[in-house]
Amino acid sequence: MGCAQTKQRSMISKKIPVSILKKKGEEKFNQTLTNTQEIEQIGKKIYDCENSQFDNYNISQNPILRRRRASMSQN
Repeated sequence: MGCAQTKQRSMISKKIPVSILKKKGEEKFNQTLTNTQEIEQIGKKIYDCENSQFDNYNISQNPILRRRRASMSQN
């Protein structure tokens, strides 16, 4: 039991070269950047799509909005 534990601990404490850590860190950072850009693009597409649907929406189809618009134009 004790022997296996010390063996395991020594495996963990082995030094990993800094260059490998830096490389892994840079890969993760670049991956995060690309993911963020993709998420922004998806969000922009959804936002633009919703806005275009809103712009194309015909108020005359909705009687409540039609009345509201009429009352606003009278004021």
